[in-house]
Amino acid sequence: MSLTSLILGRYNNDPAVAARIVAELAGKSPVAMRIQRELVEEGKRLVDTDAGAFVHEEILRLQKQHEEDLAVLKKEMEQATRSSPSRLQSRFAWNFR
Repeated sequence: MSLTSLILGRYNNDPAVAARIVAELAGKSPVAMRIQRELVEEGKRLVDTDAGAFVHEEILRLQKQHEEDLAVLKKEMEQATRSSPSRLQSRFAWNFR
């Protein structure tokens, strides 16, 4: 879809505006989104589409961030345990049972 075919407007619960929007849309040809073409016409699996690749990269990025955050928390927990194990154990006794 080219940017020249986009329409920008605002709907404010006015029936006249709604009628104008519907009339504008009624004259347009349907447009298939890329993911629709990839899934239906090209027979790709969702994971093999451009959208699937994008989501997969984002999941990997979040997983890496989670692992880094977890490593920091484990290190902080080890340091806290070494500095004052009895105080920490009494405070979080339920976690050491």
